[in-house]
Amino acid sequence: MDKLINLSLENYLENAKTKEPYPGGGSVAAYVGAVGTALSIMVLNLSYDKKSYKEIDESIKTKLEDLKASFDKDIELLKKYVDEDASSFGGVLDALKLPKETEEEKKIRSEKIQDGYKYALEVPLGTARTLNNILNNLDLFRKIWYSFSNY
Repeated sequence: MDKLINLSLENYLENAKTKEPYPGGGSVAAYVGAVGTALSIMVLNLSYDKKSYKEIDESIKTKLEDLKASFDKDIELLKKYVDEDASSFGGVLDALKLPKETEEEKKIRSEKIQDGYKYALEVPLGTARTLNNILNNLDLFRKIWYSFSNY
């Protein structure tokens, strides 16, 4: 499978419409989260030319730069999760194909399925934690933004 993050939006959407399990909801959530976070950086970049921005205290500018760096870091994590989510469920799918004729095979298959689900849940949890961090930083950004903008 090609890396989902490297697909054009058009191809990504086409893949999402198929009966294939990739990209799934976790991959789409990470993709959309990365795009939304990129828009937050765009707003920050647009603020640099505002007269009100030039007049704010350097400590506030430093906070905004720190937020921008955090957004960039979170985008990179989300880009990673776009593909990791797709591959993480592969362990479950592989385990479901294991033989189940004998009691020993059933036991091994069941353990592999459980292990697969545990790993498959780690990636969406990472996505959720990253998105939560972004939301917290957006709230901080909003408070700072309203303190110096004319809106």
